[in-house]
Amino acid sequence: SRWWMLEAMIAFTTTVAAAAFTASKPPSVALARPHHRCVRPTAIAPSGVDGLPYALQQGVVVTAFAGLGTAAFLSAATYENVRRAVDSVWWDWWETWSAA
Repeated sequence: SRWWMLEAMIAFTTTVAAAAFTASKPPSVALARPHHRCVRPTAIAPSGVDGLPYALQQGVVVTAFAGLGTAAFLSAATYENVRRAVDSVWWDWWETWSAA
C-alpha cells in the first residue's frame, strides 16, 4: 500500500508500548541519583508524569515520540507533494539555502 512506512511505524510503536506495559519493575535509580547536601527541586514545571506508574511513563514517552515522528513524516510528505504540484524558482532557492 501507499502508506507502508506509516503502517510500519504504528506497528513498531504498538510493539514497543506493549513491551513497556509488560515490564516487571522499573530499574533501580538509587545508584544513578546524585547525593547533594541541599535539597534541589526535581522539576521547574512538573507535568505529573513522574507520578504515574513506570510502565505508563514509558508509554507516554513512546507515544510522544511516535507523534513527533508522525508529524515529521506528514509535514515532509506534504512539502514534497506541494513542491511537485507547484512549479516555482522559490522551491529551488529554499532547498539550496535551507541546508546551508
